[in-house]
Amino acid sequence: MHRISAGIAAVALVCSGCSPQSQSVPGDADSRPLPRVYVVNYPLAYFAQRLGGDSIQVLFPVPEGVDPANWNPDADRIVEFQTADLVLLNGADYAKWTLRATLPWSRTAVTTHDVENQYLKVAEAVTHTHGPEGEHEHGGIASETWLDPQLAIAQARVIREELENLVPKTATSLTANFESLQTDLEALDRDLKAAFAALPGPWVASHPVYDYLDRRYALNLQCMHWEPDQTPTDEQWQAFEDMLKSTPSPFMLWEGEPTPETAQRLQQLGVTTVVFRIGDRRPASGDYLELMQDNVKRLRDAAAGRP
Repeated sequence: MHRISAGIAAVALVCSGCSPQSQSVPGDADSRPLPRVYVVNYPLAYFAQRLGGDSIQVLFPVPEGVDPANWNPDADRIVEFQTADLVLLNGADYAKWTLRATLPWSRTAVTTHDVENQYLKVAEAVTHTHGPEGEHEHGGIASETWLDPQLAIAQARVIREELENLVPKTATSLTANFESLQTDLEALDRDLKAAFAALPGPWVASHPVYDYLDRRYALNLQCMHWEPDQTPTDEQWQAFEDMLKSTPSPFMLWEGEPTPETAQRLQQLGVTTVVFRIGDRRPASGDYLELMQDNVKRLRDAAAGRP
């Protein structure tokens, strides 16, 4: 079991597209409710749904437009987590509110439990404010483990083991579904490796969320603390240009499209913008793998000189 200790936190979620009420198994004579699995980010929701299919109800209740890593659920949401059949945490200090709330520890699993020795530490903590979450800090342990497809496979494996305990009658389908998901993630790994290999580094990133991507594909990454919807200040531009003098970086990763003013100035500095969405939130359309393949396509476009 990949459990957390009794003093460590809980997970709360808003169901995407369904209420937190239990659903019944179709055709089940005694109409037993589906086990409710709560998760703290979209990759875990996607992995759990791919594996468990119709045998579970996956709930990911972070409100739209809110960063799941910095979400602070209210008491009602926390109660929902506390009554879940299974709570899946990302680990690596992701969703810090879970370190303050009381979770049902016997029904809570840290999906990175088996790869904790591969966590990356953030050398310098930086606090800033953006979005409805307000002030937050980038420091301690890098949290976006799933960006390394090999770590994502390890997380999916833990989820499979937990679901085998939760719905043991589905063990055969869980194994088949895991093998399918693993195949897809390994193909994504190969695609990302080839796409990044075609783009000379070093890279720069608008935000410190790509640490595991950096290590996996040797990007030699430098990080700023910029937001896509905000134009950098004169001081931020000066710091960026000073960084380019010592470490010229022809490509810059962004979680979303930067403002036109920012994109234009980057172009003038000889820096190509590449949007690489980290997938922590449910996409407006498609699923996690489609979102990642869109990232691959933008990398390939950048290598080909296409806008």
